[in-house]
Amino acid sequence: KEDHGNEIALNCFHFDTSSFSLQSSIKTIACSQEYNYLMLLNWIDIVVDIREQYPLQINRTKEISEQLHIPHAHLDNVPVYQTTDFMISIQTSKGVSDVVRTVKVVTDLSSRTLELFEIERRYFEEQGLDWGIILESRLPSIMIRNIDWIFDGRFLDSRPGLDTEL
Repeated sequence: KEDHGNEIALNCFHFDTSSFSLQSSIKTIACSQEYNYLMLLNWIDIVVDIREQYPLQINRTKEISEQLHIPHAHLDNVPVYQTTDFMISIQTSKGVSDVVRTVKVVTDLSSRTLELFEIERRYFEEQGLDWGIILESRLPSIMIRNIDWIFDGRFLDSRPGLDTEL
């Protein structure tokens, strides 16, 4: 298992949150709802690690899709890896635990998307992990805008000329 220090994993790159600016890195996230959720997660003290676009084992997701009689995710009829938006490690009273979240806009919840989510839900259920869907409409938009506005200043190293003596 990974060291769950002050690291955030993003697109398979690990960053020490005490010494860098994440702002330019997270602006590359594919969609705004994922960016907004990542902004929020970064501000929650119990979050110790974030893995974005976490891949699921394709052999197992293919088995689950067959059991459910649901077509597996594919591109030009070639099976592709399913990913989940966020694997989040949180500090609890019992130690570090992982939870899995995917973020969606309500209007994007097509029947096909829900089928793929069922494969994902069962995959993580088998592993004993808490999986859930975060609807963008439920995110605290004002708080996220405020976090986004001040985010780069959270780490003094991101501001040349500022140090802990200020």
